[in-house]
Amino acid sequence: MRVRAYEGERPNVEHNNLLGVFYLEGLPRAPRGDVKIIISMQIDVDGIVKVSAEHKTSGIKDAMTVTNPSSRLRENEIAKMMAEAEKLKVEDQRWKERVELRNALDQYIYGMKKRLNMEKRWGDMQKEDVEDMEAGLEEAEEWLSEHENAVKDELAEKMKDVRRLCRKIVKS
Repeated sequence: MRVRAYEGERPNVEHNNLLGVFYLEGLPRAPRGDVKIIISMQIDVDGIVKVSAEHKTSGIKDAMTVTNPSSRLRENEIAKMMAEAEKLKVEDQRWKERVELRNALDQYIYGMKKRLNMEKRWGDMQKEDVEDMEAGLEEAEEWLSEHENAVKDELAEKMKDVRRLCRKIVKS
């Protein structure tokens, strides 16, 4: 797993300064969403940045230290970034909400597909209902990958559609 450390005030890392990268290697395979990684960042009085990552289950950990002042921002650059972040706060909040909604839709589709697979094995839903839901979930997943830049309203509407589609399985 790649761990990247940034300095900056914006929620989208593209607008921040990359300090460095390290890799957490040898992690055991796990189902999506089940991996728990604790990442911590410390800055000492001399401005040295220490970033560490630890896989909670296995205890595998690694870290990096950023001491190179050339990769760090100067005081005037930090002030400029902070002013820009304040000026773009509303835009950043909209971006964050859109990303969170997109991730929630992706997680919901994933969870419903898992639940539908269990329903197919042990449940009592009608075969036609299961097939309709499978097709609808596949379509929603394709829509999500084809609409990388969908706006918040489009994502919210798609979430409503998927929830409506999955009512039967949610009730069971």
